[in-house]
Amino acid sequence: MVLALASAGCASTGTAAPRGSSAQPTETESQAVARRFLGDGNGTAVNAGAAYRWLTVGRLYWVSGPAEPGLLVAAPGGGRPPVRLTGDIAALKAFLALQYNGRLPGVGALKDIAQLVKDATFGKRGRIATPEFLDAQVDAGGGGVDDWFRDESQHDPAEFARLCPELRASLDKNAWALEFNVFNSWGGVDVVRASGTASPLTLQQVNIDVVKPHGEFNYPLVD
Repeated sequence: MVLALASAGCASTGTAAPRGSSAQPTETESQAVARRFLGDGNGTAVNAGAAYRWLTVGRLYWVSGPAEPGLLVAAPGGGRPPVRLTGDIAALKAFLALQYNGRLPGVGALKDIAQLVKDATFGKRGRIATPEFLDAQVDAGGGGVDDWFRDESQHDPAEFARLCPELRASLDKNAWALEFNVFNSWGGVDVVRASGTASPLTLQQVNIDVVKPHGEFNYPLVD
């Protein structure tokens, strides 16, 4: 599937609701989220931070404990209980539908939605493979891109670069679509395709296909 970046002029003309996620979460909320998903065991719930300042309803937390290395959890607010988004597409769809007063503000917002879909399906350690991601590896200390290859026989920086295309997003009338590659923490690469509607804002489908199998690469990144 080849998707083109649509112009903002094709976007819905709705205006995003005031951004409310920048407010600092209360300690009580983070403790309640940790307790709900970790019980009385050790662990923490940490605000997902700057990547989600675009949220207009609720907050997101990374919940980690001995048995749960990293869950993405939504606290929707408004008296609604926290819900686990990791591995739960239905919960992901419901949380996204709450944002932007239920109306996609423009094609530019799809990059933020891509991050949400990636985090809910691959976790914090998965990385969306874009030219910016490639540049960060080239500029990294140590071996940079070389650190991703298991041995000299697999060393192919040009192939690594081909796996880092631009995130492809489109908005055609009331239908939006996304396609992007992800380096997963098992040393593989997957392509994610997601689609939905702009008004009302919905996520209808998420499909994941293997581009490179697990173990094709090292995973040298440190959280």
